[in-house]
Amino acid sequence: MWRILGCLFLCAAPIAGQVPFLRGDANDDGRRSIADAHYISLWLHGGGPQPPCVKAADVNDDSLIRTSGNINDVLAIVMSISCGDLEHGAGCWSHPSVAEPRDAPGEDPTPDDLPCDSYTGKAQPVADPEARLEILEATCPGGENALAVLKLRMSHSRPIGGYWGAFDGLGLFAEALQTMDVDGRTQGGDPEYAVVQGGQVFFAHLESASGAGKVLPGSDLIALKIYLRLEPGTPAGVHPIVLLEGEMADSLTGQATFPSLVDGVLTVEEDVAAGAAPELNSRGAGFCSGLETLPPSGPEDVQVAFHMGLVPGKRGSPVTVPLWIEANVPIEGFSFAFTYKREALRLVRVTPRPREGRPWGVFRYDATHRSDPKQPLDDVWGEAVFSGADPAGFLPPRELHHVLDFDFEVDPMAPDGMVYLRLTSFRTDPELPDRVDWKTALRAYGQWLESRWITCFQIPRFDDSGVVIGESTTAFLRGDANADGVLSLADAVLAADSTRRIPCEDAGDADDSGSRNFGDAVRIFRHLFEGPSESNAIPPPFPDLGLDETLDPTQCREYRVSPAAATPDTVRVGPLEVGAGEIVHVPIYVTTSSRLAAYQLLLRHDPELFRLAADQVRIQGTAFEPVAGDVGFNYIATSLTGLVPGHIAVAFAADLFSSSSLPPGSEVLVGKIPGLVSDALSPGDEVLLEPVAFPEGEDPRPDRLRTELVEVQDGRLVALLPALEAGVLRVVDPGEPTFLRGDANFDLKVDISDAVFTLSYLFLGGAAPSCEDSADADDTGKLELTDAVFTLSFLFGGPARALPPPYPERGRDGRPDDLAPCREAER
Repeated sequence: MWRILGCLFLCAAPIAGQVPFLRGDANDDGRRSIADAHYISLWLHGGGPQPPCVKAADVNDDSLIRTSGNINDVLAIVMSISCGDLEHGAGCWSHPSVAEPRDAPGEDPTPDDLPCDSYTGKAQPVADPEARLEILEATCPGGENALAVLKLRMSHSRPIGGYWGAFDGLGLFAEALQTMDVDGRTQGGDPEYAVVQGGQVFFAHLESASGAGKVLPGSDLIALKIYLRLEPGTPAGVHPIVLLEGEMADSLTGQATFPSLVDGVLTVEEDVAAGAAPELNSRGAGFCSGLETLPPSGPEDVQVAFHMGLVPGKRGSPVTVPLWIEANVPIEGFSFAFTYKREALRLVRVTPRPREGRPWGVFRYDATHRSDPKQPLDDVWGEAVFSGADPAGFLPPRELHHVLDFDFEVDPMAPDGMVYLRLTSFRTDPELPDRVDWKTALRAYGQWLESRWITCFQIPRFDDSGVVIGESTTAFLRGDANADGVLSLADAVLAADSTRRIPCEDAGDADDSGSRNFGDAVRIFRHLFEGPSESNAIPPPFPDLGLDETLDPTQCREYRVSPAAATPDTVRVGPLEVGAGEIVHVPIYVTTSSRLAAYQLLLRHDPELFRLAADQVRIQGTAFEPVAGDVGFNYIATSLTGLVPGHIAVAFAADLFSSSSLPPGSEVLVGKIPGLVSDALSPGDEVLLEPVAFPEGEDPRPDRLRTELVEVQDGRLVALLPALEAGVLRVVDPGEPTFLRGDANFDLKVDISDAVFTLSYLFLGGAAPSCEDSADADDTGKLELTDAVFTLSFLFGGPARALPPPYPERGRDGRPDDLAPCREAER
């Protein structure tokens, strides 16, 4: 034991001889900027040099260098220079913060194994005399429309990996609504942000957070569009827009380049009304939602959407799939490219649908077979250009135009299911000697506009277009993903994890969208815990079994109801000692024989004696705290949301995107129910919180709530009905001392010193604990060696070793024992 403690003390000791550094300054130039974000990406993905101080690249100080995921070092830099310290909801969604030392070079306050061989902060920028950032002149209507769209133009003679800057609107701008990269030269994913702070607009664009993307050299190219809401009362007139700062990240070296800055002006045609709002396009299905409705002024303002139909097909019969186009500019022509599976379909012809009396100047198409026998695919591409240069022959803007029909024959032996027609924005065939490029593109402004050169380019999702072969012949219950005959949290967890295949995918498609995804989990969850409503309703077949009434890609091969089985695994609530009028956190314990992914709990209680104090399960200090991700289900509801009166429903699932779960264990603390004890109670009174299998008095519908555990068995998510143990809240004198479980030395925290204190008392004649209950870490009612071991296991051993309550808040013991009462009530 002493060797373990000694090792832990040594491991926690500070490392001597640290090199001072600035957190986030990966390229060693003395500042944290967009160049550092690109430097990290270039190092990890583009063969660039390692940072002189790797610690500096660990922006969020988690001892890992990451370029992907919600918590990554590249994103932390981009967000910090554009958002600063703004909180979530101020134009910047939640992002990882920059750890210390962040304002000036200093030593690492949390030493780790990442190297820092040297740090000077004196690396030199890269000179580029042609580098320039410019704000273009812009005009907005004002009046009732508070929208302003500013465009950033740039020039540079070297490839760059991103850019950053700030401009002053002199009090014009209330908030940034959206940013859009329109340079069309990117080679990777494009994170970009713009926010307004104190009237100034800070913008940042990185070509790739997870790859060494770059913008090729060019002159006077539109790069970024920033959508801004004007302050109410902004007067009409010409307003200067002053560029305050600007930087480009040199793609070859990861060092900064400082361009010349050119200011712009914004003309507001009318005074902005007090109640003005930015008029944004909200059609959604046609174009990208949330973009401008101002008249387009160039190719960078174009919005276009291609639509292909989803149609039924019968074996051995013809079938036609239509193509529609709409845009915010006159359509001069279009090209298309798509792939489909030829073992189920055979293309007969492509039939043009020109406007009446308006023949096309050019129409052609072609197809090719893939030679790979493992990929029995056909590729089809073509183009149509409307007559001459006469605008009268172009398709009008903001209308949906039926332009083509793709005529197929369905193979007589085609299997049931979806045959996807996957429209692609860009494709090159490596098998053709001249490497023909096939693109889905729009012709406007006298040129071909690809997806990367315009504001908005929409093509159908891969599962939104194609031919559905076969008829629905299997009855099922929508939402019942695990086929146990009822809706529950287990179905929501299974629906969210699309990597787990189920026999009846249609059952998991709870919102009948045509695919199983996170939205289905949300629909099930809200239907169960917020009550049925128009937005939460489960589409047919529900609440009775039936056939699918809609045409979509999801299929139901098999649906056999197998009711959830009873299990000896248990759920126990409490007990706990409480004071009248106190807010308490009632513990939930489980004993499981398999990994636990989620649980659903129903409690019967007296609302006059106990009511909820929050709408979420508290997981601080529980086994789920270290494994629960950013997104999961965490909810508590009462009869106020439509439940049977006198019942509380509790639901908790860890991160749904990674299927996090807890290992099996006995008496594992998995949550706490925050509640308020009635102040009308007296010492000696008891409040019963009784877990029940089903609420009393509910109709036997398939969506009635129940208590269940969702466990992982043989790789499958299984809903089980556990044994239940009631909990009692015993009311005691409010003045009775409180304590913190595991705090043996009574210093109001739990750390390694508490294990040392317990061992010293038990074996070395050390001082006795002033509160024996707080030293009883495993809550067995005895002080022994296992308490020190339990504390060490909790601190260093893993998530299942949660301390029993009261922890992490002070409180009272819920289990009577023979330990001496606490001698101190306060410290």
